Amino acid sequence: MPLKRLAISLLLIALFGRLSAQVVVNEQESKGIIFSKEGVLTGTIHPNGWAIGYKQGKLKTYYLTKFWSFEVGEIRNSKEYKQRNEFNLPLISGGTSSPKSFAYGKQNNFLISRIGYGEKRYLTDKATVKGVVVGYSWEFGGAIGMLKPYYLELINRLTDPPTIEAVKYSDATKTTFLDYGSIYGSSSFLKGLDEISFVPGAYGRLGIHFDWGAFDELVKSVDLGIMLDAFPKKINIMANAENRPFFLNLYVHLQLGKRW
Repeated sequence: MPLKRLAISLLLIALFGRLSAQVVVNEQESKGIIFSKEGVLTGTIHPNGWAIGYKQGKLKTYYLTKFWSFEVGEIRNSKEYKQRNEFNLPLISGGTSSPKSFAYGKQNNFLISRIGYGEKRYLTDKATVKGVVVGYSWEFGGAIGMLKPYYLELINRLTDPPTIEAVKYSDATKTTFLDYGSIYGSSSFLKGLDEISFVPGAYGRLGIHFDWGAFDELVKSVDLGIMLDAFPKKINIMANAENRPFFLNLYVHLQLGKRW
């Protein structure tokens, strides 16, 4: 499996980094440290979601930075996708407006906040890779999942003329909620914010780190790796697809900030 091979490769890189760090100790001590801290804005994307956040780091040596991180984002089920129901448009609007998009079978939006601790370690000198320093990074910590009901606007044909009703998924509404022919579109994201429920969890990530400004005031870097979000129970995102208590993804983690 590609994810399994990548996880093994990243673990080997991390182990190699620990061993090679001993080789550069004398060089680190002789150079000293110009900057002592760094702060970066972060953006993370993966096949099933996104996150934005902030990292505050302390430079232990040129080659080692330890940091705290915080981010918020969203996780989606791999089976969900946006679509439009063109057939119901003339019934409500006379065909004069664009149909609303919706994710068929979606039961909840799943938002997530993460707070964690980690480190990044450089394995090469700036000059050896044409100005790009290569290393690895890892972090782990706690997560708070937030389930927000996903509302659909359904057509009520029992009224004359037909009307629109905002409905969320439940045992009582599941038949009409999953009736494709009754769906006009999704409700506003704000609908259901007062009904959020919380699920505690944990996360971890391990990646290969590329830095275009490792020894500069401006931080410009990206991580490529594998991440895991885990919870004590299934996260019900979809009503018509399998839900799991964990999410394993490949990710791209962008970082932009400064050192001082």
